[in-house]
Amino acid sequence: MTAETPLSTGERSTTYKVCGSLTADGRPCAAPAREGRAFCLFHDPAADSRETIALARKRGGQAAMAKLEPVNMTVDFTSAEGAAATLQRAAEEVLAGRLDSRRSNALGYLAAQVLRARADWGMEERLGKIEQALSDLGEEGRDNADREE
Repeated sequence: MTAETPLSTGERSTTYKVCGSLTADGRPCAAPAREGRAFCLFHDPAADSRETIALARKRGGQAAMAKLEPVNMTVDFTSAEGAAATLQRAAEEVLAGRLDSRRSNALGYLAAQVLRARADWGMEERLGKIEQALSDLGEEGRDNADREE
């Protein structure tokens, strides 16, 4: 039992067959059925589906456990300019195929965190100066008031 479901993609709409199986909790599976079949990849009882799933799981496990090779790249997060230059080099390394996406994503995340922390440090420093200036003004005001008495 497969149903046809409308699928809107930009300017045109099309329909696709929905998997005819039920999920573990008894609801109809909403995944698209495989081309020319009544079921999605995971519910298709055909042997080639089981082999495809097993191969995909094996590859996924291998990729997750793959040892990453060291990357020779200088990282500079001491300034916004240094962080920008680091990210520029990382982008070039990714495009050249010498830096994998997991590390480049981590590098981008770390750069954002460092720059956010540096902005906070700058704000704390400026706030400290303002507080000190206000304190100095308060002391001058008290000194002037004491002299007037």
